[in-house]
Amino acid sequence: MKGTGFRKRAEAEILRYGKDPWVLIRELGQNSRDAHADRIDVVTLENEDRETLIFSDDGRGMTFEHARRYLFRLYASSKDDDEFAAGRYGVGFWSVLLFKPDTIEVHSRTKKGCWAVSLSGDLQRWQSISCRQSKPGTTVMLVRKRGEEAEELPRAVEAAMIRYLSRLRTAGRNPKPLPVYFNSRRIVRPFKLDSPASLSFSDVDAEGVVGFGRLPSYQLYARGLPVTRGSFLEELEGCQVRGRVDRERQGVAPVYLLNGNHLDVVLSRQMLISNRSLRRLIDTARKRFDQLVSLTVGCTVKRTVFGKIADSLRLTDLAPLWARWVMFLLFVVFITGSLSAVAWKIGRAEGEALSAAYQTRMLAQKQAEKPGKDSSSAQPDTSIEQGRAPLKPQPALRMMPAIDPVVTKEVVASTVAEMERMPEWSLSYRPGRDLMFRLFVLDKFDPARGWQPDGVDNGWTANPYRVDRRGMIRVSMDFEGGPGTLLLPVPSGYFVVGPNAWIGEKETRLAVNRTGLLKVVLDREHRATLTYRVAPKREPKSWFSNQPVDVELPAHVEARLQRIAGLKNRNLQSREAVDLVQSLIHYDRSARTIDAYAAYHDDTSTPWVQKILAIGTGDCDVMNGLLVVFLRRMGLPARMVVGIVGQNGRGLSGWHAWVESADTDLRVMDATIGSRLLEAAEPIGEKRLVAPAAQVPTIPKPVATRPTAAPVLVPELFTRILMWGLLALAAAGCVWLLMYKARRAGRSGHISIARNVKKRRKLLASMATDALQRPAAWRQVPGLWHRSFIPCHGGRLISLARLAQLASRDKIFIGRRDNFLTGEAMGMGIWVLNRDDEDFAEFFSQVSNLRDLDELERLNPHLSENGAARRLIKDMDRFVGRLRLGVACRVVTPVEDGLFWDVDLQPIRLSATNGWSKRFLGINPRHPWWQNLAVLYQEDPNLALCVAVDHLSQASSLLKPRAALLRRMAAMQAIGGRV
Repeated sequence: MKGTGFRKRAEAEILRYGKDPWVLIRELGQNSRDAHADRIDVVTLENEDRETLIFSDDGRGMTFEHARRYLFRLYASSKDDDEFAAGRYGVGFWSVLLFKPDTIEVHSRTKKGCWAVSLSGDLQRWQSISCRQSKPGTTVMLVRKRGEEAEELPRAVEAAMIRYLSRLRTAGRNPKPLPVYFNSRRIVRPFKLDSPASLSFSDVDAEGVVGFGRLPSYQLYARGLPVTRGSFLEELEGCQVRGRVDRERQGVAPVYLLNGNHLDVVLSRQMLISNRSLRRLIDTARKRFDQLVSLTVGCTVKRTVFGKIADSLRLTDLAPLWARWVMFLLFVVFITGSLSAVAWKIGRAEGEALSAAYQTRMLAQKQAEKPGKDSSSAQPDTSIEQGRAPLKPQPALRMMPAIDPVVTKEVVASTVAEMERMPEWSLSYRPGRDLMFRLFVLDKFDPARGWQPDGVDNGWTANPYRVDRRGMIRVSMDFEGGPGTLLLPVPSGYFVVGPNAWIGEKETRLAVNRTGLLKVVLDREHRATLTYRVAPKREPKSWFSNQPVDVELPAHVEARLQRIAGLKNRNLQSREAVDLVQSLIHYDRSARTIDAYAAYHDDTSTPWVQKILAIGTGDCDVMNGLLVVFLRRMGLPARMVVGIVGQNGRGLSGWHAWVESADTDLRVMDATIGSRLLEAAEPIGEKRLVAPAAQVPTIPKPVATRPTAAPVLVPELFTRILMWGLLALAAAGCVWLLMYKARRAGRSGHISIARNVKKRRKLLASMATDALQRPAAWRQVPGLWHRSFIPCHGGRLISLARLAQLASRDKIFIGRRDNFLTGEAMGMGIWVLNRDDEDFAEFFSQVSNLRDLDELERLNPHLSENGAARRLIKDMDRFVGRLRLGVACRVVTPVEDGLFWDVDLQPIRLSATNGWSKRFLGINPRHPWWQNLAVLYQEDPNLALCVAVDHLSQASSLLKPRAALLRRMAAMQAIGGRV
């Protein structure tokens, strides 16, 4: 940087920017933006003979060495490798010479240091000065003498800032508006258009607003700095467009206000470099304008459900080609995965059913092969060793886990019955955890028969308990039955949430009785899924009876009970009571035990306790019934419960009995499992419904057994892997689609459309009219051409593309509602534009090849023979009819003057009885030429007919294809007549 030569060269280069002397505002703002500034402040100062312009930012600042190498030189730029930089030619800073300053000061501070220099206006002298920059950033101060127009400086600077910096964006991957202040007043202008409808959008690469204007136009920004403007976006693609747009008719045309955050410009800043970012910006602008048109149409006319779904998705035109293929493939994968899952489910259900049948058959065969037993009456060997769970999980979906209360009255518990096919419940619940589902309570003790149900039908009320929803479980079961009352399973330690259950989608009331049972009353037969919700809650002590059982026990048993009752630890008491039961009774369901209990069935004189102690074996209800007797004798409230064991979200096959005891919390015990207590429910707050696991071990989870000899009907492992893989792909595809749609919707910005429907209709009509007159501006807007919004009779709507197609084939009509032909055309489903719609009147006047039914109605064709002129028309109709041309001749009485009219009503298919023909030549008998011909007709009819045919066959479009034949035949008839 030396002297006058450098200044002249710099002034020559900055002339590339144009003639605006305030382009320096743009260049200084661009440098601040490239320095990653978050704020720009511009201040003007004035005194009697001086005026000052101060331009400062809070960017990164620069070192003096950096300024010497790049800022104070020409054609030297440090931004070549910065993809977010707007400037890169090394000329912009010297636009400050356009201010014609006497002094140029540059102050800059980085995180490590600061510096400042002062340059003379002629660049002959410079000196170091103290830096005024108090924080990181750069300040440029220009000082000059005050001229005659000094009072205009603030106004000129503010106008330049609005013109150049009001939409400036920050540098980085996620650009945002850069705050710019002039004399402490913020200068900002959003991307907004004065338009009856507009759509603003924001993306990482592009942002802006699209709308409508009187003439097509676009204005383009690069990183928030103005670049260029024009009429058609095709100009940016290098396409040729026709002459000056401002000379054309003003209407409604596309208007674009766009900003690209990755656009590159030439040195003059007035032209863009054609690259991928520019093409993407143009493509985005067109799609957004098409979206605006589609939304305007959708807000104005009534859309079908499928049309609204298609409008909301808009995946086809918004997604790139690769994304469309990905979405299509994911859709195929989703359908395939769903079908595979259904097929796998059906196959697995059938396989389990056949496997169960096969297992039963094999067990029966093994029993039959044992010596000393009759194969016809053999039962499977179901004896279970002491200390093991008697239940095996065989979940199925065949029986509803609901019980008629009448059945519970006949239940005889505390006995061992023959083991038939165990019921397979349809019960399922989520979330899956190990639970015990109570169906009914055996709380009444019969000394001769044991524990019996008591009070099932007493005390039913609506759910009076308020339950916290934490830990809530949703219970579902396949249901078929009714009408009547049914008991529903409830997990021990849980209460029903709310007063209702759902049978399918219908709500029904629930009721709870004093023992904690749950029932539903059905008014009719149902076949659906029954669903209700339960949640953990402490059960009332009133549900448990502490009345001792009056039975006579052996002395050693009574003594041990007294010792157990003296223990202070309740957990230890329960464990000792279970041990006592297991020392007296062994779990067994073999044929020997069944026969032993059958022998005592009719014996009512022997107490029940003596019977089971004498036998020494029993199943779950026998052992747990004896446990309830012991607990009651010790003064502990307890009862026996019969229900279903739940594991991993499913109800296991068969019945089971267990014991519920109430102390401070609910205890669930099972004497068939050894001295272990079953955990009833999840903890509530700081308390648990059972003792900690360290003191009271829980029941081990039953392990599902599979028949080893059963044939493998479905390759389960492979099918499961395939199903879950496909479902995972389908889920990933759905998530991807939702994220893509949310991403697009989040960037759609704000849409503004006039609320007045009439204004929106006029806007659509104006767009359609402008599209006919200026197709270059609308040819890439499918939302206008292919959306149905043009009104037709019958409430129908037709698209602009379809209208143009029908008009090119002369198959589009226009008319009023009260027109006879309009009614006939509507009855045939013909498209008839609604002339009664005033909003589209101007548009209809611009459509070519419209067939006016109102004008045709006024012709009123007929075949009256009064007068020579009309008789001539009658003879011509017979003559043309003999040649079978499908054209008739009719007398018409038009309002305006004219000799004839060609009328083709073939699409309407009029019936012959209403006087109208499909194709006819309407002749005006009052026309002077035809009146003169009528005089000739009175003298020579054949000659007059020949003259009429000769003239009309050349002029009529209906007769012209056969004009030569008509003229020859008419001439032959005229000659024959004269001869």
